[in-house]
Amino acid sequence: MSTYKIYLVAAMLFWIAPFCISQSDVGRVELSDMNSSGNRYLDICGEVLNTPHLTPVGVACMSYISGLSDGIAMFAAKGSIQEMYCSPDGVTIGQVFRILVKYAKDHPEKLNEQPRLLMLPALIQAFPCSTVSTKK
Repeated sequence: MSTYKIYLVAAMLFWIAPFCISQSDVGRVELSDMNSSGNRYLDICGEVLNTPHLTPVGVACMSYISGLSDGIAMFAAKGSIQEMYCSPDGVTIGQVFRILVKYAKDHPEKLNEQPRLLMLPALIQAFPCSTVSTKK
């Protein structure tokens, strides 16, 4: 396929993509604003799991959580940060999403903070590691 045809297909997809989002989502949210504060994250994502179908907004909300979760796990696996929470096997992104939303709703005094700053305390609260002191 020639370079011209690739550019043409890419341009057509770029032009068509906005029409694939349902009218209820268009103009309702600015997804790039999702990370500005816990308040804004709850406004955009707080009711995502209460809808019968996952919308494009819901996909963006879940993807954001997946990225945060993967980033924290990567740093823990590399030893860059100490293990601060101990999640059991089988924890899903939907479960982590619910944990963050619940934490945000339970801590309104922290909603001015960015969601990325709320994630770690939410996971520590949900999945505390047992502390066994071996020092005497």
